[in-house]
Amino acid sequence: MKQNIEFYCRTGLVLGSFLFLVCFIVGCVSLKPGWLTQYSTMDIQASGTPVSSITCAELLKYGDFGVGVLDKSEGELLILNGSAFVAKPGGVVSLPVLTKGIRYATVGRYAWSRAIKVDKRMGIDGVAFVVDSTIPSSNSICMIKIRGVFLEMVTRSAASVMGEGPDSVRDVQYSSKQDISGTILGFRMPPGFKGVSVPGYHLHFISDDRSYAGHVLSYTLQKGTVEIGTAERISVIMPAGLDGSSSIDIEEIERATGTTVR
Repeated sequence: MKQNIEFYCRTGLVLGSFLFLVCFIVGCVSLKPGWLTQYSTMDIQASGTPVSSITCAELLKYGDFGVGVLDKSEGELLILNGSAFVAKPGGVVSLPVLTKGIRYATVGRYAWSRAIKVDKRMGIDGVAFVVDSTIPSSNSICMIKIRGVFLEMVTRSAASVMGEGPDSVRDVQYSSKQDISGTILGFRMPPGFKGVSVPGYHLHFISDDRSYAGHVLSYTLQKGTVEIGTAERISVIMPAGLDGSSSIDIEEIERATGTTVR
């Protein structure tokens, strides 16, 4: 099925009521399994440009599965089975304040179409190869969930941002755990989505006992199950506060991925 990307721009208080209605409609639509909603873009997130943010409570209207970053990079966001968690420095897990702003996130109603059982040791590259060999096309947008026992899990978490714009500095901390059970969740985006999202895999991890979480850098899976779901559609909500400039080439994305941008 042809994928669609819809951009909705928040342009100020004058259009506040209208935009609330638009977001409400998109949120309802995104509840269909396999439909995703993304807030902001990776280019905006990486630039440190100050923008308005959606709250965690608003974001949860768009789905029960997702990953993201809190405003001012105050932790990595995970949404699993409808519950939101925040990974703090050192992998510490906390529950988010629902009024807290989200700077960047991709969410949707989780749905998988294929499950692959892994009963031997496999690293991050091996699992990616299995997934890439299974999906319909290299341009497929996929929801990924990996549940199992991990011999090693290496993650990072951003604690805070100092300054604004290109000169901003993030306090990023790295951590690792051995012999840990939990769930990896996230998305696989096509190469043509560079700037809009993260090409390749954007994955977060949370342990079964909810004591450890973070943005996945590396792992070794001992045994488990890899679930794959192909997204049919992704809607992108652009934040307010932009100066109108963007490095995203919409026409190039359409040519590279076969999607329709509107």
